[in-house]
Amino acid sequence: MMNIVGRRVCMACFCIAVTSTTAAEDNVRPLCVPQPDKSNVTNAPECIQEFFKQYSEEEDSQKLNASYALGVRFQREIAEQFKDIDYARFLLGAMEQADKTMQFSNTELDSILESFLLSKAEQSDKFVRNFAAKSDVVDFKGIYYIDRTGQSEQSEVLCYNPSEKDSSYDYVVEFVRLNFHQKVSNVEKAYTCLHVNEDEVIRGWRTALRKMKEGNEWELLVPAALAYGNDGTSTSDDVDRVEKGEALRFLIRLHKKP
Repeated sequence: MMNIVGRRVCMACFCIAVTSTTAAEDNVRPLCVPQPDKSNVTNAPECIQEFFKQYSEEEDSQKLNASYALGVRFQREIAEQFKDIDYARFLLGAMEQADKTMQFSNTELDSILESFLLSKAEQSDKFVRNFAAKSDVVDFKGIYYIDRTGQSEQSEVLCYNPSEKDSSYDYVVEFVRLNFHQKVSNVEKAYTCLHVNEDEVIRGWRTALRKMKEGNEWELLVPAALAYGNDGTSTSDDVDRVEKGEALRFLIRLHKKP
């Protein structure tokens, strides 16, 4: 399977004009996408020159013009339905479909598109249903968990020494937030240490921490109703932001409880 990042071909820019998706203006802007070629055109002016050069040198200009017109029409249709499309990747996908060198199987492509088209809330609802249906999942007071105690490769306790008696916090935990597609076995991100009181955590965590024993590690899924509900969070940080109606998934270890 071809890796686009490591593709060893000399790239040139093939330019098309696409209609601006901004409602306030109706301008036409050049769009450069990678194309295998012997030249290496990288900036917009040279790319535009190369574009018209190809037009003038091409004998079958009618086919080229028709292809261009189709590109413009497709872009208009797509812009009405999708507001955030990478057109370089879009055209690359069309190219690879034409020469049967796609990077994903048809099943994977369907899954990718389905996830993209669903809202975060819809993705969450679907993931919660699928997660809850697993045979090793425990449903406890609205949260779902898999007991993974002793399964983590990162066994070292990073933030708590049991000999240190600290009565100012109810809980000492380590956790890492997971996305819906991430496999537990592939988690590489370091755990975050948290010293926290019971009234400072979301309801789903409160339920889990009361149930857990010291030393337990769970894969924990908290539905939106026990997290941030339909409000989400207002943080601008993409990593920490919680969308409206989004469920939350964690690996969480409990080191201390009351």
